[in-house]
Amino acid sequence: MRFWSFIIWFFLLLPPSAFSEVWDFSCTEAVSLLRAAQEQVVRKHDQLQEAKFSLRHAPKEFDGCRRSRRGFQGGEIHCVTHQSSQGNLLRDILVAQRSLDASIRDFKKHQKGLVLSCSESSP
Repeated sequence: MRFWSFIIWFFLLLPPSAFSEVWDFSCTEAVSLLRAAQEQVVRKHDQLQEAKFSLRHAPKEFDGCRRSRRGFQGGEIHCVTHQSSQGNLLRDILVAQRSLDASIRDFKKHQKGLVLSCSESSP
């Protein structure tokens, strides 16, 4: 109970100019979070482009995944997946694309936070 009474007295004795400082701080923090998210999007986009470049310049024998039939067992066909040495390039592209999508979602979240933090009227 003492904690809540302390907070209430704190806000009652706080000068009005302090509220604008709190507002400025939250807006400044939102701007810095948005910048960091923007830099993250740029990094993830570069990673995706590097992965695509690696696939484009892979040796011609790259064939992705092949499946070979191992036989029937209980009416099901069991397959074994064989990958060439370059088979991970497609996976790298998919991982980079998912990572870019996640960073874009994070950027949009911070963009909304910026609008909420900085569009409030200053007291």
